[in-house]
Amino acid sequence: MKWAKTMDRDRLRKMAITELQKVQLDIDPDMEVSKLSCGHQQCVEIAKALSFEARVVVFDEPTASLSEKESQTLFGIIKDLRDSGMCIVYISHRMEEVMELADRITVFRNGKYIDTVPTENVTEQKLISMMIGRELDQSRQAAAHIDTSNAIFSVRDVQVYPNSAPMSFDLYKGEILGFFGLIGAGRTELARVLFGIDPIGAGSLRIHGQKADIRGPQDAIDAGIALIPEDRKGLGLVLGMSIRDNMLIPKLRQMKRAILNESEMHEITSTYIKDLGIVMRDEMQQVKDLSGGNQQKVVIAKWLAMAPDILIMDEPTRGIDVGAKREIYALMRALADSGKSIIMISSETTEILQVSDRIIVMHDGEITGELAMEQANKNTIMQAAFGGV
Repeated sequence: MKWAKTMDRDRLRKMAITELQKVQLDIDPDMEVSKLSCGHQQCVEIAKALSFEARVVVFDEPTASLSEKESQTLFGIIKDLRDSGMCIVYISHRMEEVMELADRITVFRNGKYIDTVPTENVTEQKLISMMIGRELDQSRQAAAHIDTSNAIFSVRDVQVYPNSAPMSFDLYKGEILGFFGLIGAGRTELARVLFGIDPIGAGSLRIHGQKADIRGPQDAIDAGIALIPEDRKGLGLVLGMSIRDNMLIPKLRQMKRAILNESEMHEITSTYIKDLGIVMRDEMQQVKDLSGGNQQKVVIAKWLAMAPDILIMDEPTRGIDVGAKREIYALMRALADSGKSIIMISSETTEILQVSDRIIVMHDGEITGELAMEQANKNTIMQAAFGGV
């Protein structure tokens, strides 16, 4: 191509560095985007949008993969753009972000316009009511009692990063154990090790007191472990397949038949569709056409069909609305009350405090805090997340 022969790559590189600096991202502009973390990929996307010098910029869930520090950097950029005369449309499920940034707030529910209100004239509780069409109980639901003598899952001397200290912890029956950390803390990497995606190295796992040899995901599934990944569209679902087929993917191995029983498949899927309240046209609807909250319920249903004892839920409410979040929280509590044990990984302090029975905080692949709920608040969590004790 003629234009490619005259491309000034040095100039383009300098321009890229300038745009990346606007979002305080200090990376090599020649690095492949696929090799960046989710948070850094999001920052690159924002830098690209800002490079157009547009008069109107739409931010659609821009902080979904950002750490708190990166989010605050973004908020400063958005406020500067607004002050310079740019029009900003900011789409988010996170109440605190909308309340901090917006001059006016427009609410949609089920694809329909509800109302537009000045931010100064509305409370967070009122916004939630507008979003879901009813008042919502936001009180924390904690387990009545956790038997700390009954460790369902024991993790010993697992090393997340090559240079990080080994980490050990126990998960008890009926417990929701929250894991918090900033981007790069190693939470997702830990989940991958526990599920057998990455090698465990010198560490060891015990399930119900017995040593578990987890060398791959199938070993983890056979041992009663399920992983609900943070990227539900990329890792949790096959978007072009139906709700039913997605739910039954991991269960096919158990059925062990060349010809599957149609009524049996329908019975399995209809049970979880009803129990989880999945809103859909029918079970043969492609999962890509569902809302984010309903897609997440399909991922959860897929693993519940395997009857696991241990669920690892990585960012279980990322990108879903507040009503669906509360439904997921209630589901998690019901699962814990029924005897399931849950590891919940989240980057939202509000969520961690709302749902967990106990909190472990990570920094640079190491445990920097383990907090009982009576000790936990945003300050103690964030102090540990930055490497403090």
